[in-house]
This record gives sequence, structure tokens and C-alpha cells, in this order.
Amino acid sequence: MKVRPNETLVKATVKRIAPCSDGQGFDVDLEIGENQSTDPAADFLQPQTGDRLKVYTAGAGNLSAGQQIQATLALLAGPFAERTILRKAEPVQVKP
Repeated sequence: MKVRPNETLVKATVKRIAPCSDGQGFDVDLEIGENQSTDPAADFLQPQTGDRLKVYTAGAGNLSAGQQIQATLALLAGPFAERTILRKAEPVQVKP
């Protein structure tokens, strides 16, 4: 059995943050700038530059639309659905 890593490291731009419809947590729309995983072809998500991903986070913290972040993402799955979650987000310094 081949096991894939369940973490994806990306640079992304936050496009939108919205409360989830059930009132628990937030949906964050990310535009991928770069997949920085050690082996991008081996992770579950395999996002490409320019892709848009909707990820879940329990708390939006100090995320804001337009912000560039380095994000650690993971895929959680069960028998009926799967959800991409935002495990960690750090602001990226934008060079002028």
C-alpha cells in the first residue's frame, strides 16, 4: 500500500472569507500562487498555480481578503464527504 502525505504547503492569495452556512467556522477561497510541497506530485490535493480552492477553518483569525499567505492544507475525508482544511496560515511579506 502506498501512502501519500496528507499535507500540502502553498503560497496563496485569500480571495474571500465567508461564514459557513451551518454557522460553524469559515470557508476561505484561496488562489494558489505556488505549490511548495516537498513532492507536489505526491500529495493528495496537488494544486497548480492559478487554481482556486475553498478551504475550511474554524476561526478566520487575522486573515483578510487580498492577503498573501503561506498555508498548510490537509484533506479530511469520511464515508460521505471530504473537506480541505486550513491547518496553518502565515502572512507572506510582499516585495515592492
